[in-house]
Amino acid sequence: MNNISNWLDNHKATKTTLCVAAGFIIADITISTLYELYKKIEEKKQECENKKKNKITIPIIHNPRKKSLFDSLFNTNEDCINDETVRTVKSKLSETENKNLEFIIHTDGGDMCSIKQICDSVIMYKRNNPSAKLTIIVPYKAFSAGTMLLLLADELIFSNYTHLSPFDIQVNKYFTPQDYEKLMVLKQEKCKDASVLYNQVCKRAQDTFNAMLDKYIKYSPKFDTDEKRDKIKKLSKGDMLHSHLLSIDELDEYGITPDKILDTVELLTLKKKYFNNHNVA
Repeated sequence: MNNISNWLDNHKATKTTLCVAAGFIIADITISTLYELYKKIEEKKQECENKKKNKITIPIIHNPRKKSLFDSLFNTNEDCINDETVRTVKSKLSETENKNLEFIIHTDGGDMCSIKQICDSVIMYKRNNPSAKLTIIVPYKAFSAGTMLLLLADELIFSNYTHLSPFDIQVNKYFTPQDYEKLMVLKQEKCKDASVLYNQVCKRAQDTFNAMLDKYIKYSPKFDTDEKRDKIKKLSKGDMLHSHLLSIDELDEYGITPDKILDTVELLTLKKKYFNNHNVA
């Protein structure tokens, strides 16, 4: 090392030349690195733009109020999945061809007629556009009918703060058809005629719901094995409280596996873009 230093001292011009050359080499490497980084950023931006052009985003976002799939039979409310939600989804789908779908869901649930129309519309859209995929993003919550919508997703994106819930029938705020049937058996001949008739309505509602569920599981891209189907059906049995919430670390028991978890930046970006007008924590 000393020999090299002595040699450079004896050749000042050479030493300067080497330093300048080294500077150009370092500068060239830095510029090349920056250029490669710039190219990657531009490619990523172009990729994002292409994805935007090739998809349609439909927010299904409601103010946080307690709702259920059957708050009352076929009853709707403006703060849940209802006729207005159906019109929005159908309008968007009817104006779109050969594009992927992206649903951003934040809801406490909705009524049977509305969720059936939305699910049937998605099935028909995907049938007419075989290459189309449905991505469902749940940043915070998709309860009751919102959870049921997940059956049709090709891709599920959650956050660490996502919660889902059972989607069994609720014939009023607290009770299921199974509850009324057990009451009938318990009271037997002491039941009033109105109670007997109401129990028959509950049975028909349950049969209708079971047919819906079987149809959507049949078309489900993600619940494609008997094990997964049996797991997701647990949420429709009515043997747990309808308000029993499921955190992201409890979903595997029900066959629900997210394909991606939003990071903090992605979650905040979604919140800023879609939740500004809603009371979301």
